Amino acid sequence: MHVVDSPGFRPLRFRRYFVTTLVLWSLAIAVLLAGNLTRVSDGVIEEAQIKARASFNRDRLFRDWNLEHGGVYLPVNKSVQPDPWNTSPNRDAVTPLGLNLTQVNPTAMIRLINQLEDSRSRFPSRITSLEPMNPANDPTGGSETP
Repeated sequence: MHVVDSPGFRPLRFRRYFVTTLVLWSLAIAVLLAGNLTRVSDGVIEEAQIKARASFNRDRLFRDWNLEHGGVYLPVNKSVQPDPWNTSPNRDAVTPLGLNLTQVNPTAMIRLINQLEDSRSRFPSRITSLEPMNPANDPTGGSETP
C-alpha cells in the first residue's frame, strides 16, 4: 500500500505543505547567501583600504626620507632626466669622472618608484595634486576626492 492509497491522505494539503516548506527553505538560503555576499564584499573593501593605506604610508616614508636628505642625486639616463620643475641651482652635477647627475626631489622619486612598481604589479599608483606644478600630476576622474 502506497502513501497515496492510504486513508486520510490529502494531496492538496500535502502539496501546500511541500510548497510552503520549499519556499521557506529557499528564502532561508537566499538570506544566508545575501549575508555571506555582504560579508565577502565588506572584506574585499577592507582589504583594499588596508593596502591603499600601506601604499600611502610607504610613499610618505620615502618622501620624508628624501626630504630629510635634501633630495638624492641619480645618474642621468633614459628613465631619469633633469626635472624641469626643479628650479634649484644645485639640480645638476657632474662627478670628477664626468658622470652627469641630477637631483631627484621627493615627488620625482615617488614617481620613479611607482613606475617601477607599475611594471611589476597589477595595481598601478600615481601621484596626484589638486594644484600640480607638473600637469602629469593632475587628478583624473577616479582619483579626485569629493
